Amino acid sequence: VVRSRFLVLGLVLSFTFPVLAQAETSSVGDAGKAWEIPNDADRGQQIFTILDNSFGQSGSYLVKRSFKPGVDTEDPTCASLLDPKCSNAQYDFRAILKQCDNTNTINCISDFGVVDSEGKRTSGVFQEYFPDKAQNEFVGDASSNVPNGGTGSVYQVKSAPFQGGDKYYVEATLTGGGGPNSQVNPGDFSVYVFPVAFRSGIDTIYNWPNAGISKLTDSGAGHTTGTYVYASPGLISGTSCLVISGRDKKCLERYAFPANINFYVTIKLKREPNGWMHGRISYPTIKITDNKEFVSVDIQAEPIAVPVVYKMYRWATMPSDLRSKYDLVTGGYLPDNPVYVEGSGCGRSACNPDPEKRNVIISPAPYSDSAFNQLLLWLPYVKDKAQAMYGNWSVRTLSGNELNNANVCFTGKQGVTGIVSSNSSTYSPGPPYLNRNTNSLDYKVAAPHFTSADSDTVFKGSYDLLMRSDVARCVYGFTSAPISATISVSSSDGEASVATTIFNERAGWVQLRAAGFTFSSPTISVKFDQKSAPAAPATPVVVSPSVPSSAPTVSAAKKTSITCVKGKSIKVVTAAKPTCPSGYKKK
Repeated sequence: VVRSRFLVLGLVLSFTFPVLAQAETSSVGDAGKAWEIPNDADRGQQIFTILDNSFGQSGSYLVKRSFKPGVDTEDPTCASLLDPKCSNAQYDFRAILKQCDNTNTINCISDFGVVDSEGKRTSGVFQEYFPDKAQNEFVGDASSNVPNGGTGSVYQVKSAPFQGGDKYYVEATLTGGGGPNSQVNPGDFSVYVFPVAFRSGIDTIYNWPNAGISKLTDSGAGHTTGTYVYASPGLISGTSCLVISGRDKKCLERYAFPANINFYVTIKLKREPNGWMHGRISYPTIKITDNKEFVSVDIQAEPIAVPVVYKMYRWATMPSDLRSKYDLVTGGYLPDNPVYVEGSGCGRSACNPDPEKRNVIISPAPYSDSAFNQLLLWLPYVKDKAQAMYGNWSVRTLSGNELNNANVCFTGKQGVTGIVSSNSSTYSPGPPYLNRNTNSLDYKVAAPHFTSADSDTVFKGSYDLLMRSDVARCVYGFTSAPISATISVSSSDGEASVATTIFNERAGWVQLRAAGFTFSSPTISVKFDQKSAPAAPATPVVVSPSVPSSAPTVSAAKKTSITCVKGKSIKVVTAAKPTCPSGYKKK
């Protein structure tokens, strides 16, 4: 029996959405080669950046769990589970998946390519692995569900050219761990796609091993020489290197995605990914098919542009109100680091009571409270404007610390329970949270008000939410009867934001979208109801606020719309028998 589940959003629609800033050019985000992150490494510099840093060049590895980075002087890595270091011990792995072939038939990439406007797929042509060999390459074990660990894949896609060529880097990763005679405990799953171009002969690439676990030959990184550490080549000034091969001084430089193109990745896994997922994609379609021997995960979507925030001050000239929020010795954000601990790290240099003798980069995780608070603190000093707009196409399962406060309905079920995607610089950790005061699923986002364009183009937000129907009903305690939903976007001062929204339930999934709203720190709220709910429409229903908008209002047949108000908040409800949500009055 083949079990298929479809998560479909937006691709079946025939109407037109408001044109977002990223779609005004031929590229998603800033055109051409990606903005080069400055190598601000001088003493006395304090750097703040908000960058979606979930992608990192950390490589594949299979390692005994007792490994202590920076302490152990014995190589902790294993070439396979037959290695004595891992065969009789607890182990952990991070595996960048290889291509599917006659010998690698599971936990592998089976296809990558593009989809045209009529739904026809064109596969890319696999070119090579990059780097050509992983620093800690290992052979997996199918019986234990340990994948082969390699490096990322480079494809040629002639039908999706961009300003740097037609090559794409695809990295699909699985993590996990286990022990003797036991199946693997599944960990994280992720897929990233980037347009890239090769660059050779970069003299500034140090003679550094490729990303992975390696022996430290000097103490410049703050660890003892001769110990083993997780390491990778660092920033290379004057380049946009995304993935680096230190041995042959080559890298893949990052470029902008071509606009209005759907990309897809198909992966064969032993087990379906588990839990909630976060994406940097737009209009996603996800199909999960259980074929008994393996699970096929097929993800199709458009890329999105995400604002990058970056600002460097020399400590001596840093505005005093900013300086007062950061520790003198460590340079750390005081609410995060209220007390200096001897031996704690201080960025790229040792801690020093003289801030002119240290160098610190503050780069909080984009889903953290610290990122929200610091972004709002720094926005006036970056003129509420993005430093750059990076094109992204990625999906990943959430880490454990992102799920600390998640509703049990999102975390207590097997398989993929849902996915949330936005183009904001920072976003709420975990799935949307149930606001008990309003009985709505809320999700906070924040970003600069303007893009990086010289014309001060206003940045427009997008938000996609997909949930299994049983998960949505679990959150609200609903029965299997049809449900309805209202979607609203409000700014930090409570004022309603102009947005086009979609709601639909079908094929076992609840699908919602909001787009066209503005920043700096809005909240997207979704409120479900099962009172007098209409039957699920055959196609999604578009609901637009009753304010000027370039988007047409599209309704299903025999449905009417009413305008509901509560203070400054405005909602339009479209249904066969529309009623205002609790607390709202019909206008």
